[in-house]
Amino acid sequence: MNSLIISCSANKFPGSHRAVDLYQARQFKIARQLQDRDWSVFVLSAKHGLISGSDLIADYDQKMNRSRAAELAAQLPAIFPAGPVYVYGGKLYRDVVKSWADRLGQLQPHELIGLNRGNGDHYRALAALLDS
Repeated sequence: MNSLIISCSANKFPGSHRAVDLYQARQFKIARQLQDRDWSVFVLSAKHGLISGSDLIADYDQKMNRSRAAELAAQLPAIFPAGPVYVYGGKLYRDVVKSWADRLGQLQPHELIGLNRGNGDHYRALAALLDS
């Protein structure tokens, strides 16, 4: 089974929601569509670490920074997907996931980044999963 690990985003809907539904960023629409196609979707949250997209969480205000990324990388997550793993997010998020995969002896994840590493390129790389 294919899995997507997607980074959290700053804009959230108020209240409690499934993790995949909490964030307002456009990439979460694609994450929900992949989940509907039987992909396993996980969110790498600055506050909660790696959680299932179906976990119920409340809105929060915590940003990912180098210090928090180092804390998360040092702790192995309670869950980590097996099989092909795609990771969508900025460098701090991707590095955390790569660190976990390495320590768990998993294959390195496919990084969804574009040629120019801009947000639009990243998004197109994620959207291409829907066509594959």
